Amino acid sequence: MRKKIFFIIFLGITILTFSSQKTLSKFSKGENIPASVFQILHKNNINTKNKTLLLNFSATWCPSCIKEKNKFNKTYNNTYKKNKNLQVVVIFGPYGKEPSLDTISKVKKYMKDNNYNFPLYFDKDRVLLNSLGIKSLPTSLVISPKRKLLQVVNKYSNLKDL
Repeated sequence: MRKKIFFIIFLGITILTFSSQKTLSKFSKGENIPASVFQILHKNNINTKNKTLLLNFSATWCPSCIKEKNKFNKTYNNTYKKNKNLQVVVIFGPYGKEPSLDTISKVKKYMKDNNYNFPLYFDKDRVLLNSLGIKSLPTSLVISPKRKLLQVVNKYSNLKDL
């Protein structure tokens, strides 16, 4: 009886883990990320060659995004920035609904007002959001140098070691 209960609990946790990853993005752990994502980043002077990539999708109006950004900025400055094998990019865009949609000027003001200095990209046409099938904010993806998805989490603080 104990073995059955343990198995059911284990199975439930496993299903929740994999299904929650799939609900954040259209890609699951181990899947290849399309070359078009890297082409967009390269066109915008974001170096991804031979680097692990941390993409954090965010918005200035999103309460969970706002809450995590102060910690994110500290972690970026104390850890991520020093890691030469890691490229971090926080991605903002006109996500959500009017009138709260972000603009480039709104994001720049948000960055300045909060003294944030992490690298950012403005996804003005939602190409990255749509290409990666991001379904909620915040969402962070970790992508290997071989362009395979390693992690998908709804809060950057849930990331495993980078």
